[in-house]
Amino acid sequence: MLWRDEAGQVAAFNVAHRSGLEGWMGPLAVRPDRQGTGVGKAIVRAAVDWLIEQGVTTLGLETMPRTVENIGFYAQVGFVPGHLTVTMTNDIATRGHRAPLLLSARQGHARAQALDAVRGLVGALAGGCDFTREIMLTAELGLGDTSLVEDPGGLAAMVLWHSAPLAEGRPKDEVRILKLAARDERAFDAAIVAVEAAAARAGIRRVGVRCQTRYTGAFRRLITRGYRVRWTDLRMTQDGYPEQPPAQGVLFSNWEI
Repeated sequence: MLWRDEAGQVAAFNVAHRSGLEGWMGPLAVRPDRQGTGVGKAIVRAAVDWLIEQGVTTLGLETMPRTVENIGFYAQVGFVPGHLTVTMTNDIATRGHRAPLLLSARQGHARAQALDAVRGLVGALAGGCDFTREIMLTAELGLGDTSLVEDPGGLAAMVLWHSAPLAEGRPKDEVRILKLAARDERAFDAAIVAVEAAAARAGIRRVGVRCQTRYTGAFRRLITRGYRVRWTDLRMTQDGYPEQPPAQGVLFSNWEI
């Protein structure tokens, strides 16, 4: 969403996203000379209205917990604070990994079956949540891939990750996990192993994951595996549109690009 001034120049923008019944916004920004004029509240409310019209039941954003002005601003437009998202990284060895199981290796009917299984797993953990659009766009734009973890019971975990640099001209030096769904903590461990194997195959040493602190068991397992905390963000949700965590399993949904 773009807002322009009287001369047609961009004065503000906000990016609204939807994954099934989950909606979120960001990044957003207001040009310095237009701050304090109500434009910021307008662009947030416009995104909130649009997402509600799309039928979302969860509506959130993330902001820096150290910036109390941001938290106060979002509170004025109906957002309430929740859990932290902790950005963690680990530098892995690039040898000794098993061959990763990737969605990109599936074609035709096998690919369609894998996508159905992903939708089934994610939907079972959080009814109405659907990562299909992000998965398809990641493949179409060559941003990364989706790692799969299968066992005799079917699909146990999936991880959507990007390896494309965040800035033009930079090398591929990190695999970043955007979405992760795991049936249980054992499947979560296998999902992290699968992403590390995919990174090693691409010759990338660093793996980054944004862990929602609601999942204390997953956080501890990442620390034990050697992941280190690098950054924190505060998740906030619109009043009346809270997160709906699964009764079991792990579901990481990144609310930041």
